[in-house]
Amino acid sequence: MGRKADIKQPQFLAWDQFDGKEPKEALPAIYNHAAEFSARCRAWYWHSIQHKRTVSTGARFTAFALAAFGVVAPLTAAMWSLDGQRLLWSQLAVAAFALAGLVQLADRVFGWSSGWLRYISTVMAMENLTRQFELDWAGYFIALGRAVRPAEVRAVFDIAERFEIQVAELEKRVTEFNTGLAALNDIMKTARESTQKTEAEARDALHALSKTRSPGAIELTATTTSQLLPTMAVALDDGQAEVCNGLTWAKLKVDPGPHRMVIQASHDNTLLSEIVKIVEVPPGSTMRLTVAM
Repeated sequence: MGRKADIKQPQFLAWDQFDGKEPKEALPAIYNHAAEFSARCRAWYWHSIQHKRTVSTGARFTAFALAAFGVVAPLTAAMWSLDGQRLLWSQLAVAAFALAGLVQLADRVFGWSSGWLRYISTVMAMENLTRQFELDWAGYFIALGRAVRPAEVRAVFDIAERFEIQVAELEKRVTEFNTGLAALNDIMKTARESTQKTEAEARDALHALSKTRSPGAIELTATTTSQLLPTMAVALDDGQAEVCNGLTWAKLKVDPGPHRMVIQASHDNTLLSEIVKIVEVPPGSTMRLTVAM
């Protein structure tokens, strides 16, 4: 089947071609021009409707079949005992739903179904205009009740010219193309906004995660009622004890979360007291602790 030719914009007849001509010569030419143009336009649309209907029906049937498979596939997966087979059928279901969505997207963007309905409404309007033109044409001669005189050809010409203009104004193929582009732009805009939202959420989650992993610090202060200043040793998470001669101890770059601290006070190598505590180090902050030895 060859490529369908586009409808050409009509070359409207100029009144100068009929000015001064006899009615028996001018009237058939005027009528035939209007009727042939209408017939050509209607034939183009009726032929296009067949193609639109075929593609639209095929797209809708394909989308329905894929969606039905996507519903049945998980049920089939539940019947298998092997994990590999279950995973395969589940993935096939996801792929079927994705393909069904793509088919519907293509139908919306390329206007197969909407174009089918638009072509039907357009050609039916052309059919109505054609019948109205024939009635107006015949009604003029019936109302006149005699042969048309040369001076009255202009009135008949105006009827045909108005009819051709009305038929030409029904061309809406550009509107269909713009509708498809608008649908595609809407889909791309929605996808872009969704992607930007996902990226923002990912950045926020990453920032929050980095904050939760920021190292903290521990600041320990010991108090004692003894006249003797004890030597204090602090061990963190069963690590090597750190000895300090004063009553304060601090440690930087401590991982956030719970930690086990062992605090020992001694004098002349004699253990005076030992305290074991579980402390919670906040991320990016300092945990301050006071103990009585």
